[in-house]
Amino acid sequence: MRTSQPNYRRRQQGRPLKNVMAPAKRTTQHCNDQTIVRTPRRPVIQRRKPAWGTQLMPHTPTRTEIQMSVLFLTKDLMFSSRVSACAQTLGIDLSVVADHERLLASAAREQAQLVLLDLSTPGFDPTQIVPQLRQLACPPQAIIAYGPHVHEAKLAAAQEAGCDEVLARGEFNNRMAEILASHFAAVASRAGDDAKVSNPQERT
Repeated sequence: MRTSQPNYRRRQQGRPLKNVMAPAKRTTQHCNDQTIVRTPRRPVIQRRKPAWGTQLMPHTPTRTEIQMSVLFLTKDLMFSSRVSACAQTLGIDLSVVADHERLLASAAREQAQLVLLDLSTPGFDPTQIVPQLRQLACPPQAIIAYGPHVHEAKLAAAQEAGCDEVLARGEFNNRMAEILASHFAAVASRAGDDAKVSNPQERT
C-alpha cells in the first residue's frame, strides 16, 4: 500500500501517518481500433452506525412453556376419561377429584386456572362450594358447571352461586374441546401480558 502526498509531508514533519489508500490504477486496452479505459473499483467499506442502545424485547412464552391446570369434579369415570384425553391433546394438565373436599384442597394447592363441576356428583352443593372457591388466595379464573338438562333447579342454583358458565351435559360434551382451547388461549394471553410487564423495553 502506497502513501499519499499528505503522508510524505507528515513524515517530513515527524507527525503520525494517515492510513490512506493509494489511488486506483487505470488500465488501458485496445480493441478494434478503440481504446477502452477501465478503472478498478475500490472496495466499499460499510461502516456501522453508532448504536444508541440495545432494546430488550419481552420474551413471549411458547405453547410448551405455558402451564394450565384444570380441576374436574365428577364421579363419572367414563366421561372424565374423555375429558382428560381431550385436555391431554391440548397440553393441559387436568386432575379429576371425586368430592368437594378434595376439590377445595386441590384448588388451594394447585392454583388451578379452570374448575369444571359435574352437578350430578352426589352430595355436591354449588351454593356452598363455589363461594369457597372464589375466596381462595388464588381463585380460579373460571368456573364452569354442567348437568342434565332436566335438572333445572341445580342448573339455576349453579348460576346463582356465581359460576361463569352453566351448560347442559350434552352442550358441554359437544363444546368440550372448544371450551378447553379458549381458556388455554386466555391463559396464554395473560402469560404474554405478564412477560411484557416484567420485561419492559430498556435502553442500555
